[in-house]
Amino acid sequence: MIRAMKIAIVSYQFDSSGLAYALAKEGNDVKIWAEKYDCLRGVEGITIYKGKEILLDNFIIKHRDSDLIIFDGSEYGSRQDYYRSSGLPVIGSSRLGEAIEKRRELGNKLAEKLGVRRPPTHEVDSIDETIRYIKGKRKRFILKQSGNLPKTLNYKAQLDDSEDLILHLLAMKKRFGDKLKGGKFIIEEVIDGVEVATSAFWSPIGWLRHIETGEIVLEVNFEHKGLLEGERGITTGEMGTVAFFISGENRIFNEMLKPLEPFLNRFNNWGNVDANCILTPEGDLYLLEWTIRFGYPITDLYIELTPDFTKFLYAIYKGNAIDVYLWPVVGIVLVLAFPVFPYEKVKSVEDSFQFEYLIIPDDVHFHPGFVNWDAKRSLWYISDPYGYAGTITLKGRNLESLVKRAVEKIESIVPAKKGFYRVDIGKRVIEAMKEDFVLEAIMPVKAQQGKAGHSIASSYVDKKWQQFARGLDVI
Repeated sequence: MIRAMKIAIVSYQFDSSGLAYALAKEGNDVKIWAEKYDCLRGVEGITIYKGKEILLDNFIIKHRDSDLIIFDGSEYGSRQDYYRSSGLPVIGSSRLGEAIEKRRELGNKLAEKLGVRRPPTHEVDSIDETIRYIKGKRKRFILKQSGNLPKTLNYKAQLDDSEDLILHLLAMKKRFGDKLKGGKFIIEEVIDGVEVATSAFWSPIGWLRHIETGEIVLEVNFEHKGLLEGERGITTGEMGTVAFFISGENRIFNEMLKPLEPFLNRFNNWGNVDANCILTPEGDLYLLEWTIRFGYPITDLYIELTPDFTKFLYAIYKGNAIDVYLWPVVGIVLVLAFPVFPYEKVKSVEDSFQFEYLIIPDDVHFHPGFVNWDAKRSLWYISDPYGYAGTITLKGRNLESLVKRAVEKIESIVPAKKGFYRVDIGKRVIEAMKEDFVLEAIMPVKAQQGKAGHSIASSYVDKKWQQFARGLDVI
């Protein structure tokens, strides 16, 4: 590990609690400024500053001698650009990342400009306009929020004519009125297929490369956003993810991330860049969204899949080659939450699990969420009524085994069974990885080239990929 560092973290709603805890455990001096929520009190090596107590600019000035300044989200994009242009060691996002995150329509326009394929979409301002549009098309649509609207309002039609989505909108109109404050809607035509994403890391000298292979490092992930098994229930930020690192460009990178290079360079956007896509059995690839910031809980998996997390983050600022556990090592992360999650507003603390203690066995890789540390009892306790306790992570070479072990680990936490967690994270990934059209999109391009330059993925010549797809231990 490199020397202990002074690290400042800026957060809107404390998404980076697991990241901060990992950096503190590696011996760094961590200072956190957070506008919303309060957690990680009592953790050695971490000092908390609340937004209502000190202005962001004053916090940055106070800690301008930091070795690294991390913005954990896309908020404060203009400030990130300003601090970075002033010579401060800032990683995270930018105005570009914030604009795409907060206004989906801008991401759609950028995709169109770059020639990146997207599902047919339409931007609407009101519920009545949304209903008229859906009735005129008679297709399956998904309703997505744009702006500051909660993700719990998202809805994917089950009926072919989206009649159920129309009924959902009518119910929303009774609750909120015709126009919602804080954002707009995006109506997107449903494309059936496998949802899969690829991330890469942009630095001052371009995409980060692996310390041994010299190839671009990519991270492939499969998100699980539904609250309940089988993607049932309302949409959450995320309930769990399966991910792994590869060395070398894949199809998703070439078609969805590479076109962004001029914009990332223009905005000096140093950090994680993710393209979430839908892939059809016919091999058609569509961009669902770009996320230009650190994502959660995937960042907890980065901690699991890197030998030295501090060195990994510092490499993004410096452009150094990075060391990560490459495929066939795969990681899995599960979210543990309690009521009132996934909702944020609480009428009374009696409705929540605030102040409840967590008993976590020593062999569980726990990454804290909205929790504080009780040094006297040596226990975490839930610090906020929201109820996001944290995540657990595992890595290995057998995905089927990881799926089973992850559930065992999370259920060993007391009182996990009073909360929310999914027991099927990774099961659909095992099935997806058996499909040629999935492998051809996520495998490194070089691994698919025969001596004559033709694609050989469909014949499974790469035996390691074949074995991994079937959940076998390859080492």
